[in-house]
Amino acid sequence: MPGAAARSSALSGLVLLTGMTAGSALGGWLVAARGPGWVFVLNAVSFAADVVILHALARRVPAPPRLPRTPGQVRQGIRYVTAMPSLRAAMSALTVIGTLAITFQVSIPLLITGTFGGGPAQVGEAFTAVSAGALAGAIWTATRPPRRPITAPAAAALAAGLAGVAAAPHLVVALSVLGVVARRLVDLPHLDPRDPAGC
Repeated sequence: MPGAAARSSALSGLVLLTGMTAGSALGGWLVAARGPGWVFVLNAVSFAADVVILHALARRVPAPPRLPRTPGQVRQGIRYVTAMPSLRAAMSALTVIGTLAITFQVSIPLLITGTFGGGPAQVGEAFTAVSAGALAGAIWTATRPPRRPITAPAAAALAAGLAGVAAAPHLVVALSVLGVVARRLVDLPHLDPRDPAGC
């Protein structure tokens, strides 16, 4: 079904993005109020829930069969990608964007503390804005009817948004534009490499 993969991906990301939005806000507040030590402690404790859930899933869901390893599998995968122009274009675009544009973990703290003189609370607000924008994009993608990929417009909007963040004169403006940038990022992973129009 056309568009089903994008909607499924968006739906599966809703829980993750909801947690990231709330976690970013809570983490920023905790660092500002109690210091980073407590945040690391709570983060470590939270993984206990992951261990319990994964253990329960392992007992109920059988592991999928594994393909036997053979020499040259990585080379075969690379040859497969390079042999298909649409897939090669999509992977190349995502590689460039992932390397140069999706650097939020490093660039956001530097932007907030270096350019705007903010502290942990403002860094948390920035990550909350990014997560909230991505969450809005995931909801939009999941609820919209199937459509053709729009990779070029999404990439152009992402570039314009990043330029807007760089030129933002005030922290509030930067946070707002960061949310828009994250919203546009949601469109990029939902490419259909089989459709040359999307690349």
